[in-house]
Amino acid sequence: MEIASIMNFHHNAKPTNESTVFIANSFDIIFANQGAKALLEIRDGKDENFFPIDAGSIPRWQQFIEQVRSQSNATCEIQLQTSMQPFVRVHGCYDELQDVVIATLQPTLIQATDAVMSMMSVFNYMDLGIMTFTADGFVLDVNHKALQCIGCSKNEVLTKHHKQLLKYFTYDRESASHFYSRLERKEQASLLVKKTECSEPLYYELKVFYNENSRLFIVSIVDHTEYVKLQNELKEQNYLKELGQMSASIAHEIRNPLTALKGFVELLKSEALQEQEHYFDIMESEFKRLDTILSDLLFLANPRKIELQKVDLVEISKEVIDFMQFEALMNEVIIQLEYDEQLQHVVLGSSVRFKQVLINLLKNAVQAMEDSGNVTIQLHVTTQEVQVYVQDEGIGMDEETCKNLFSPFFTTKDYGTGLGLPLVKKVVSDFSGTIEVKSTPNIGTTFILTFPNALTTQAIKQPLDFLLG
Repeated sequence: MEIASIMNFHHNAKPTNESTVFIANSFDIIFANQGAKALLEIRDGKDENFFPIDAGSIPRWQQFIEQVRSQSNATCEIQLQTSMQPFVRVHGCYDELQDVVIATLQPTLIQATDAVMSMMSVFNYMDLGIMTFTADGFVLDVNHKALQCIGCSKNEVLTKHHKQLLKYFTYDRESASHFYSRLERKEQASLLVKKTECSEPLYYELKVFYNENSRLFIVSIVDHTEYVKLQNELKEQNYLKELGQMSASIAHEIRNPLTALKGFVELLKSEALQEQEHYFDIMESEFKRLDTILSDLLFLANPRKIELQKVDLVEISKEVIDFMQFEALMNEVIIQLEYDEQLQHVVLGSSVRFKQVLINLLKNAVQAMEDSGNVTIQLHVTTQEVQVYVQDEGIGMDEETCKNLFSPFFTTKDYGTGLGLPLVKKVVSDFSGTIEVKSTPNIGTTFILTFPNALTTQAIKQPLDFLLG
């Protein structure tokens, strides 16, 4: 049927609820029946009329055009740029000969638009991410908080299908599949997503429900970062508690026969031949290493109470550097200390444990450098905090290794125990501090320890649980 015949058919047909319009690629309206004229606010007698589509809906319209050209018909939802600014569902087909789209327009949100817009303006002042999208999945509006969570501008969001927004996050694929299945059935759905572009991972829960009256999906974006952190900390604490109980039991069982073995070795050494002394020296060295491992296990498992004291980190750092100097020189490594002599670097804790922390970090730094290099301890002080940077020029670590560094028994060394860094983390935590690691393969690693400034902050004065060295 020619296009003129189709137009005559719509002119002569009985009035219906359908609004039919013929639209050219240039958005020129070739024909519109009475229902379409009313909806599009076309005045009779006007020679030229353009399809009044809102700029934000043009990407959806372009997708719609691609669909109707490749298949018999297609559907989409758009907003019209008229006085009422209604949202309409477009159902149409393509006339290839005349190069026009024949579409029917069905209003979907004419009555609800003002209410929806008013609702979103209120949500802009809430500390909760809110987003709405149409039944066919295209974003209708989004508040300021949601834009912060997504990490892009409003114009970028309004041109996208809601599935495209998930590219800004990482998530479990199986959970996402279940999430989409529920959306297709217009059921309530939720999905936990993670944003990793920040210095620390952020976690959000997307909660979606479908409103029958407005025919809109409404999404709330809830920040779950603190909740996820607490869950992870609780899991770690439970794991460490169980590990500590097991380790304490094993350590005590090993230490008893170890003491007896050391005694027998001393007796045998006194009667040994001169050429055998070397082997006894090796045995004594290994006994000391075993004793150190057992002490570390007992420290992690059974802490004891001690009163905190003011500790000068400059003095501690100098003593540890002197202690590590021989090992550093043997590996052609230079250890440097940098700090402002005009400032005091004082924290609350135990000098013994602070030495243990720095020795562990320096040993790791020296061992990480295969072809000589520099290790630098930097001390920084502010009104609230004192920070210790331990920086090396070693082989560095990948992201996965950094994540597991503080897990007990995790080690990348052939003869490591995997207890040094968990012990460091526990001591730092006991002194109300935090520890952070930054590393780049083949560039180096930096550990950053942050403590309250004992001279200016209200530090905790109750005794903390930990074992004296």
